Amino acid sequence: GVTPEMGPKKRQAASKRNNPFNTLNVTRHKHKVLNKKVRGAKRNPRTKLEANLKRKKTLLLELQNQTKQNKFVDRRFGENEEISQEEKNFLRFQRERQRRSASKSGRYNLNDNTQLTHLGTSLSDIKHMETTAAEDDEDDEQLDLNMIDELTKLGSKPGQKTRKEILAELIQKQRAEKAAKKELMMQQANLLEDLDNSFKEIRDLVEMKNTKTKLDKILGRGDEDEPNPEVDEFRAATKKLAMEMRAQASERLKTPEELAREQKERLEKLEDERLRRMNPSNYLEDAKQRVTPTGDDLVESYVANVEAVGRKRLGAKVVRPTENGKSNDDSMKFRHSNEAIEQARKSKKELPYVFEAPSTYKQFALLLDNHCKSPEDLAEIIRRIRLYNSAALAAENRQKLQRFLALLLEHFEKITHNGKPSDISRTLSFLDILPKPIHELCLQLPKLAGNIFRERLESIRKSFIESLSVSNEGGSYPSFSNLLFMQLVVCTFPTSDFKHNITVPTIHLLGQILQLAARKSTWDIFAGLFISRLLLACIRQSKRYIPELLSYLHNLVIEGFNKTGKESTSGLWIGVKKSKKSKKRVKDMRNPIEYLVMSENSASLQDSMVRETSLRLTLDTVKRTVEIYRDLEVFPALFDDIRDILSSNVRCGCVPKSEIHEIEKLLIEERENCIKTRMPLILKRDKPKEIKQFNPVVIENFQPGQDMDPNKDRAEAKKMKKKLRREKKHAMRALQKDSMFVALERQRLARTQREKVNRKKKRIRSEMEREAADTNVHTTRRKKKKE
Repeated sequence: GVTPEMGPKKRQAASKRNNPFNTLNVTRHKHKVLNKKVRGAKRNPRTKLEANLKRKKTLLLELQNQTKQNKFVDRRFGENEEISQEEKNFLRFQRERQRRSASKSGRYNLNDNTQLTHLGTSLSDIKHMETTAAEDDEDDEQLDLNMIDELTKLGSKPGQKTRKEILAELIQKQRAEKAAKKELMMQQANLLEDLDNSFKEIRDLVEMKNTKTKLDKILGRGDEDEPNPEVDEFRAATKKLAMEMRAQASERLKTPEELAREQKERLEKLEDERLRRMNPSNYLEDAKQRVTPTGDDLVESYVANVEAVGRKRLGAKVVRPTENGKSNDDSMKFRHSNEAIEQARKSKKELPYVFEAPSTYKQFALLLDNHCKSPEDLAEIIRRIRLYNSAALAAENRQKLQRFLALLLEHFEKITHNGKPSDISRTLSFLDILPKPIHELCLQLPKLAGNIFRERLESIRKSFIESLSVSNEGGSYPSFSNLLFMQLVVCTFPTSDFKHNITVPTIHLLGQILQLAARKSTWDIFAGLFISRLLLACIRQSKRYIPELLSYLHNLVIEGFNKTGKESTSGLWIGVKKSKKSKKRVKDMRNPIEYLVMSENSASLQDSMVRETSLRLTLDTVKRTVEIYRDLEVFPALFDDIRDILSSNVRCGCVPKSEIHEIEKLLIEERENCIKTRMPLILKRDKPKEIKQFNPVVIENFQPGQDMDPNKDRAEAKKMKKKLRREKKHAMRALQKDSMFVALERQRLARTQREKVNRKKKRIRSEMEREAADTNVHTTRRKKKKE
């Protein structure tokens, strides 16, 4: 307790410890229950005081220093901790020992480039040091023996050398011998190093003998009588590492600008060589300077020339005796002149390596007329034009390539317009060359390519709409060039995209043509089949459903395989009659492009040939469509009508029954597979809810305050959730108290600042009033003096 003998500080501390209000029970209950936890039964006011002190040491300091840029942080050991002076000294001593030990250990942590030395000499040269020291010791021993012999022979005769002179001569002689020996060793070492360096160049050409070295004996190599599996594995790994090639520094990847510049320089160099070969005089000059190799020249794969036997080297004249005994200089000149003329003629026939990008189609057509003789020449000309005028070389080349793309599309249209039925294979071979460069240019110039293709598609759509307005029966099919242009669209742009601004309008246009165009001639038959193939190519990846395609194929099958077995007189078969005289079988041609060209002249195809070809192409198109749509759940509804027509008794002599039965079998199999994989619709029903029961739950060995859940994991989860809620509640309460403390502190600072300002205002006002009073008193006194 507190006694009168205590000092003020001890008395205050004792009063705090023994304050009765700290353990006062202020909570009163009417009924007391044993082992019942009562909130607030015993309070501890000191916790609130300690929390306030802690906030003053942390939050208050942060609040005071938040507007300050510089601050002092005391990082001395133990200054920020409440420990005794002995503990502080112990920590400082411990940290100092750790620092010193770390510095000593780090002194010997060597990097890869660090080299240990001893008295300024590398430890790797210790072998050299030992040999040198041994030789020095031998020389010193020899010197001592010579000195003993000379000193023993020394007498007292007059004119004889003294001991000092003999020692000086011996030492000088020994030093000279040591210097000479050292010079000889340095020369041998340099010679050995030069031999090692020169041996590296021819090491791969020399066969090394399979000698057993000391390392082989240690590793157990060559012991075939006593095999050791462990040593064998190690030997294999060692040999693999020894034979492994070291990584070499590779050259950096070149930029597109550098690659384009190299290609252009290569083409220019090749063009200069071609122009030089075209001049016969240049060939003759090269022939004079040409030297024929001989067996003395170290040239790989050298083959002696029989005609060169007897010739002199180094460009001398070749002298060969003839029947008359004269030289053959005139014949050699004549032969070289003929070779020069022949070489010049071949060089003129070669394609030029440098082509400027044409600006008009007239220039491009003239260029092709002069140099293009085959499809390969066309591909090479286009490639060289693109390489020489690459967009990576200059900004203006991009405009040249834009014009060149338009010229290629125009040339594509010219070829399709000028295609003749007699030369269809040549026309198609030229057409096969153009899609690849057009596709690559479209990737380089996407915006321009999109505009060009959209304008052409819009013109095709407008022409088809005009044909619909002219005829009541239906529109006309597009021309051959328009059909091939739409095939070019399919080959150039991606077809798997559902929102592409080129391919999606093309698909819609093709479907509209199949639905609204009328079939009036042989051309219309093959044009419709060609459009069907284009649509199948468009939906091969996306598997987009196109109802116009299925409707068109259904109508073709109905009109071609009528159930009566008679020739159809409407739709597909108008003007097409079966010829009994023609018994030739049509080849298995699956592409209707050739028939598109030949069908422009109806006389080029016989009636039976038209019927058989169209029916076989229709069946092949149906087969391709089945392969694409086989995964749809509505497959039976789409192809049941076609299957019924094919399965009926059709008497058609044009198409073999095997092909019809093959497609019919395919349709039946895919229909069965689709029905097997179908899942019937099931009404979604909710699981019936259990009726709540009010039977009491009896728990044996019940303990209040504990979770008696038999599932340990669930009980642990409940415990953790409860703990989390409690901690969250405590944290929220602490945050509220912290915010309240900060708000009160800010209010106190604001109040202190206002009081300071008010005091300053009062002081200034009192000073001003005092000065005014003094001034008034002074003026009244002056007035009285004047009076």
